[in-house]
Formats: sequence, structure tokens, C-alpha cells
Amino acid sequence: MIDFDLFIRKGLLDFKFGEHIDEVISRLVNCKVCPIDKDVGQYSVFSNGIELLFDDNKLYLIQYEVDRTINLVFNDHFIDANTTYIQFKNYLN
Repeated sequence: MIDFDLFIRKGLLDFKFGEHIDEVISRLVNCKVCPIDKDVGQYSVFSNGIELLFDDNKLYLIQYEVDRTINLVFNDHFIDANTTYIQFKNYLN
């Protein structure tokens, strides 16, 4: 399971780089797997506002994009498309 707050504040996830995609998705409660190029094991997995990218079926990148999330509350603050960078940065404290 992914905890978005811990991911943002501390960079904490239950996964390690190089971990196999099957192992990662087996531990996610709700995710969407999007093939990029199945022949070389490239996938994008979306879960809880976080995107996990795989190459050769192994985790190699973790990122988030706030505007992909519809209703996001972080650190007791509502974040939407109108939230400025400065506001978001202040929410980290």
C-alpha cells in the first residue's frame, strides 16, 4: 500500500528500486497498470496519485503529479489545480 503523505514528506514507500512489477502490484490495494511496451517489460502503474515506472519489469522511477489527483488532502490541506507551488511547499512543514 502507498501512503501519499509519507511519500511526499519523507519519500517513504514499501518498494525498492529493481523490484519486479508482479511483486509491487500484488501489494497495492488499488492500482491501474498501463503497458508502455510489453515486449521489453515497460509499464506505468498508477496508485493513489503516485506513478511507478517499470523497465524490464523492474521498478526504476517513482513520481507524482498533483494535477492528476482529483481530491487530494495533504497534511490537512486541500490541494487542487489552484494550489500554488508556495502553498504546497508550506504544507510540507
